[in-house]
Amino acid sequence: MTVRKLGESGRNSLRADVIVYDCPWGKIANSANSGQLRHVILVAEIKRDSTGKQKGITQQLKPSLRILPRMDAMAVYWDDENRILFTKTISREGLFDEILIGTDSVANLPEFGITYRSKAITVDALTQPSNLVQLLQRLANIMRSHGVNDEQKRYKETVKLLLARYVDERKARGSDDGQLSLQVHAGADREFLPRVQRTYAEASRRYRRVRTLFTPVEGPELDEDTLRDLVYTIVID
Repeated sequence: MTVRKLGESGRNSLRADVIVYDCPWGKIANSANSGQLRHVILVAEIKRDSTGKQKGITQQLKPSLRILPRMDAMAVYWDDENRILFTKTISREGLFDEILIGTDSVANLPEFGITYRSKAITVDALTQPSNLVQLLQRLANIMRSHGVNDEQKRYKETVKLLLARYVDERKARGSDDGQLSLQVHAGADREFLPRVQRTYAEASRRYRRVRTLFTPVEGPELDEDTLRDLVYTIVID
């Protein structure tokens, strides 16, 4: 179904596999395109496998979400490995407004009529990776995209991340709320890096016998943007 046609004769159309409206389609079927868009509350893109993820998100879902007039509209991307929820907010800088697209777990998709609220991911919401080899490849590709071209460094940082994830899960299972430290919260999440560094420090103490892994730096040797992408990927997989 077409969310909106851009260009002549439908060229450059933005499309979605699923469109959810806030009312029966029969009530708005004869309305102008702009009128129909005001009733869209969710668009979704469904892929058979993850090879189409980048195109589906950057060329279809995110542009579609931006043109929808409702700020409470959401988008979902789903394939054999990824289940991602997209939301939007407005950032006001001086005289200009900017629409920001945020990501979340599909587990936080609200029921119809319920306002969206981002919730921290808990350990009981985790699932086993569908394909561990593909997950490791994605982590390596993320580091490459951030300019980490040293293969040995990519390997070392991947192992450190996996050990930190293991330690984080064990700690979360013994906590009252079950919340993971290794996750990216909605918004600016200014405490992200301190949380990650504390978790790595705990992993370094637990695996102190592996001296070459957490030395000379016990924490991650990657910048924050790279870490955010890696942590987000390993949590939602």
